[in-house]
Amino acid sequence: MAEQFQTCPGCESLILSDTPACPECGHKFHADAAIPVAHTHERGETLHQTCPQCGDEIPAGLVRCWSCNSFMRKDVAEKYQALVDNPQPIIFSDVSPDERTETIPPRAGGIGYGGYARINDDGEAEFVLAGEDAEGDEFELNAASEGGGASAGPTAVPEQAPAETVEAATSADESESVTSAEPSSEEQPPEDELKAATSDNDKETAAGDDVVANTDNSESPAPPQADADSLLDIALTQEKEADVRKRERLAQMNRKRIMVPCPSCGVWLKVREEQYGKSVRCRKCKAVIPVPKIRRKASKGRKQEEPQIAVDWVEDVHLHLIVPTDIALKPASLKDVFETADVAFHTDGLHFVRMGGAPRKKSLFSRAATEDFSTQRAENRAQLQKSGNFKSLKHGETHSVPVENLPAIRLVQPIRKAHESMFAGVSVFGEGRIAFYLPLKLDDDKQVFCSMPLSQWRVFSQLLHSNFEVELPAKDNGVPDREMHSSPPCHYSQNKVEALRNVEYYEHDEAYELELTGYRCVACSVAVSEDARAKNKLGGSAGKSIARAKCPACSAKFGREPLYRITKAPESAEDEEVATG
Repeated sequence: MAEQFQTCPGCESLILSDTPACPECGHKFHADAAIPVAHTHERGETLHQTCPQCGDEIPAGLVRCWSCNSFMRKDVAEKYQALVDNPQPIIFSDVSPDERTETIPPRAGGIGYGGYARINDDGEAEFVLAGEDAEGDEFELNAASEGGGASAGPTAVPEQAPAETVEAATSADESESVTSAEPSSEEQPPEDELKAATSDNDKETAAGDDVVANTDNSESPAPPQADADSLLDIALTQEKEADVRKRERLAQMNRKRIMVPCPSCGVWLKVREEQYGKSVRCRKCKAVIPVPKIRRKASKGRKQEEPQIAVDWVEDVHLHLIVPTDIALKPASLKDVFETADVAFHTDGLHFVRMGGAPRKKSLFSRAATEDFSTQRAENRAQLQKSGNFKSLKHGETHSVPVENLPAIRLVQPIRKAHESMFAGVSVFGEGRIAFYLPLKLDDDKQVFCSMPLSQWRVFSQLLHSNFEVELPAKDNGVPDREMHSSPPCHYSQNKVEALRNVEYYEHDEAYELELTGYRCVACSVAVSEDARAKNKLGGSAGKSIARAKCPACSAKFGREPLYRITKAPESAEDEEVATG
């Protein structure tokens, strides 16, 4: 089989063997190879190809699509699948019995060096706790019982004696243990001597009791020693109580968690109690997921403090009330013709509460005024919880779309096919905004449209789907449901340049902040990072004349196509596996 891949000596990219020139840096693999060059206005078409899987345009000669990661050629995909299905087998070799090691030798020095004890491999000698597995012997704390003293067993507690008496008794016990190691019938004392020794020991014990009694007024008398079984019982009880408390804590945490499905990737995510009613982000696909509020039943005997009706709000959307004959098919012609409104999601449908007109524009003698509706919103919500009626709100006018009319909502911007668009594909509501038609009937024959930026649209569409199972085809018409990036190499430094796709939706959304990372040539699509552009002074030191600058790759006008990356996104809780809304 012929060679399938080759490495470009210029940029070290993996290229197909039948590609005459590298699509990244333009290196020719054969000096006499004839590469067709199109005219200046078609120069970008010769070095690109269309992905058969996702339809995205990528540089020609790539093995895989950088958007969907699918193979560009069928034979390459089949070869890769054959390698995956038949992996190289693992070969195991036998080790001779002389070289096998089944145990690890202990560290030198035992516990005194490094703090590790020697491992006892004897299977018969095991550590046994008294009261559980031991049958005869018991765990004893009394050292005198081991040396053959008068008292033995767990209940024998020796009385306190002077230091000289203790030392003498210890030496006597040691001598007795040494002599008892080799017993003989000749050295055993007669019974009379044993009785006499026992009576002498009793007298000494009584004398010792008198000494202890006479020293009761000393500075600090020694406390009595605890029973070994009592200490063991206390330790076992504390360990059981700790396990019970741990299980109770885990059970309480699990009871307060709910599972929420991600509508984009289908992953089920765990949500904590403090995230109920918020918006969080899915860690897998980075989609914003609204988590519903958990309403608990009020306990008997207490005053019910829960709200009477459950409402989800999306604030500060633009409501356009326009006459169709007054529409001018120009970009952003209806951008400033709106009223600020709040959208309420209730069980009976959608309710649009008009709060006020558009903010006053900035003039020569005044600044742009932005009204604050926080006070009016608080009063409306308090009144709504008492009355439960949207029509009687104190502030604003309410337009309602009942549940049976929700399927009549239509997306009007963006629309990819111009002949299917109500406005012939013109962005009359402003670039980067999503707008849809509302089936409302007004007295003055006006039509009602609602527009919003990308961040509000993601929350609105998710609530519309979760509450009423209604979806608008925004994704099919180019609205991104998650952030997507590409990483073309820089022409000068060969470093990857982070480039955000669908930039127009993020540029006109105040919830996002973008940072300029570089520029892309409009003719040959070669990328130049901002640092490399400033270093090589492409388009001047500040890049103001980048549109008229000469492209270093194709020598055509570079054009102005900036590349951005996101530095600030809408606030969301990402500390768990999920996102709440």
